[in-house]
Amino acid sequence: MISGLPHTLNGLHWLQGPLEASLARVRATVERHLESGERAPLLDATEELRQVRGTLAMIQCAGGELLAREILALLQALAQVRVSSSEEAFAALSGATLQLSDYLELLCLGQRDHALVLQPLINELRLARGRPLRTEAELFAAQIQALPIILSPPSPAT
Repeated sequence: MISGLPHTLNGLHWLQGPLEASLARVRATVERHLESGERAPLLDATEELRQVRGTLAMIQCAGGELLAREILALLQALAQVRVSSSEEAFAALSGATLQLSDYLELLCLGQRDHALVLQPLINELRLARGRPLRTEAELFAAQIQALPIILSPPSPAT
């Protein structure tokens, strides 16, 4: 680990550039879909975002991974035409990819990974696909589950 840096930042330090490039490709392929109306760009964006989500999970960036998971779910719903208001959904999707980039940049600058700050954005994405809102308690629990906590077995009594 790079001296003095949080665990997440250590991985993000090396992966921020590729993650930013992937998010830019997601935005570009979504734009291509909006211009052409074809479904293939949405499928490409879905695959690209799967890689972003997996990378964030691998480096244990809980907040970023939760947001990427919600963006991915909305992309899949749009690709399968399961969204009632696609205009609102695409606006939420576009904003979420930009804000995920901003969030990752803040983490690289030393901010802590806190999924709760992403709650309004996560809930906007969930609303766009007709899903119930996530509570603070749910996001807190999800972040705690993602932490690399290792419990030692109790010492035998002598």
